[in-house]
Amino acid sequence: SNSVRLSFNDSYLASSNLPGLYLYLTNNPNSIANAYNAGPVAVFDGAHSYEFDDVQINDFQYLLYWCEPFSVKVGEGTIN
Repeated sequence: SNSVRLSFNDSYLASSNLPGLYLYLTNNPNSIANAYNAGPVAVFDGAHSYEFDDVQINDFQYLLYWCEPFSVKVGEGTIN
């Protein structure tokens, strides 16, 4: 298939107190330049997944959590 599924296990926890929290796929864990905007974070606790139809498996190396209103990084993770 031409889609990629990104899965989080049941230990996942993100703060729901941040305004405008977005998830990006990127190759630079400190910037959203040239990153793929995966959209606003809607799940803040527990197992879940995202599926992307327009992303290839080796396109990106990191997840980046970004607070849109303040343009600031709030978290990162390596895609395994």
